[in-house]
Amino acid sequence: MSRAEIDPVDPDSSSTAQLGLRATPGDAEGDRLSGADYELKFVGDGWRREAVLRWPRLMCRPDPAFPESTVLTVYYDTPELDCLREKRNSDYLKTKLRLRWYLVGGRATDAAFLEVKSRLGARREKQRVAVPIQATWSARGALDEPALRRMPRLLRPAGIMMRDDYRPVLLVRYNRYRFIEPHTGLRASLDSDIHVPAVSRAEGLTPNPLPLSVTVFEFKGPRDHLPESLRVLTTLGFRKGSFSKYAACYDHSLSPSG
Repeated sequence: MSRAEIDPVDPDSSSTAQLGLRATPGDAEGDRLSGADYELKFVGDGWRREAVLRWPRLMCRPDPAFPESTVLTVYYDTPELDCLREKRNSDYLKTKLRLRWYLVGGRATDAAFLEVKSRLGARREKQRVAVPIQATWSARGALDEPALRRMPRLLRPAGIMMRDDYRPVLLVRYNRYRFIEPHTGLRASLDSDIHVPAVSRAEGLTPNPLPLSVTVFEFKGPRDHLPESLRVLTTLGFRKGSFSKYAACYDHSLSPSG
């Protein structure tokens, strides 16, 4: 990551109080999913990205606001790695804490978002707080910035209560393409080139610039199955299943050679 990309400001700064933000890719995705909406993931080989992209480009509309962006996400966890354990064990109750921002056309959008995602069985909820950013931070391969460690404090003024010991574990970066399926309104996104440019040294992790070997299609909408126009994805080797970027990238950063 270059120095010119982004810097979350210090959460103790008074500049975090009033933002006056424009729309971001996070706004396009929506702040929360209703209990009636479904979230489907299909995972396939990374080398198939260009082939599989042809179908949503033919059958869907590009997202009107943000058809393409780069997503950067710092995943937080407790010292016991409770979030990671909940995901691996497929616990009924899961919690995820992350700091996310976007690059559109190579430039950072106006804000990062500190997000808490909760899941109780099939019910999902996402809450988030906008965080102003600066263009001076360099990850340098380690998430040891004091401002990053203090970032979860910004949840409290919004009434979101979390444990005090969450700290950054790893940074995940990937390219995202967004589409709208015109007949169903289904929102589709394809994530590729998923890699780990920065980590917490305290976890014994190592940055891994090599991408994961997978490409991930994600669908959000009122149906629990693919629309007819996109079922060809399964013939291209994409399979429905659970997939966690956090868990996959954690394992990936344990093997820096890829």
